[in-house]
Amino acid sequence: PVNICQEIVGTKEGQVSGTLRAKIVKQIVSALCVNTMYPCEHYLSAAKDLVSRYPQLKDKSRTHCASWHASIKHRARNIRRRMPAGVNEVDTRKAQAKAHRERRAALPCNQQCRPKNAVRNVFPAASRGTGEDEASVQGQVDLMKKEMKKTVWDQKKVQDAMNRTYKARRAWLNTENLTVAVVTDRYPALARAQEIQQEFRRQTGRDAQEGLAAFLERSTKALYELFRMKSSSKQKAKQILEAAENCPEEGKTLLANGALTLLPCLLKERSNNLVPCHRSRAPST
Repeated sequence: PVNICQEIVGTKEGQVSGTLRAKIVKQIVSALCVNTMYPCEHYLSAAKDLVSRYPQLKDKSRTHCASWHASIKHRARNIRRRMPAGVNEVDTRKAQAKAHRERRAALPCNQQCRPKNAVRNVFPAASRGTGEDEASVQGQVDLMKKEMKKTVWDQKKVQDAMNRTYKARRAWLNTENLTVAVVTDRYPALARAQEIQQEFRRQTGRDAQEGLAAFLERSTKALYELFRMKSSSKQKAKQILEAAENCPEEGKTLLANGALTLLPCLLKERSNNLVPCHRSRAPST
């Protein structure tokens, strides 16, 4: 609709209001559900098309559209849940799901709790500095420091330097008792959230952001029970829960983001100590 397009055009990146988001998601789901109430294979492509057409709607996820994908999926699912009997497609799926639950309930206890097969994105191991001597490592460190002093620094150069110095860096970290200040002074890239995620990927071959998102989704209920028990997070947790209840389409996203903000309270830390909100110089790509 023209009115929604006008609102989007006037929106700055990262400042999408909850009302506008709800309008957009509602329109997308309505369009997807014209021919079927289960357009599941189109959720992701719709989210990608949206941020491709309107870049100001990009989120901070790796795909730039993860929150939109989740919102579209959740709204479609909520519509089906609230739908009264009479739509054959939905009634059939609900009956199948009910029959499946009943079959599982009839199984012996030791067969009811089989974990679902976990799907993990495994990334190829990065170059870890094979053959780099001490002088070469120091040269890479100096190059990285010099590059990151620039207003717009070359991300590829910095990542290459971090890859080449990986082995030496891990040995240094494992053999000495170092403070964060000392580590980031020698490797300033590790003060950046993006490079911290890259370091995690170098060590594990997995994406930290995806793992964190899965943890938050899996543990939301337990986390909020803990938040409500702590005086430092009780009030904020209550506000987030109320907001999620008032906006069911965005409920899961609100709860996950809120949990990430409140997690430091369980460690007797302030949220802004562990979730910095400052601006930093941007890398060139």
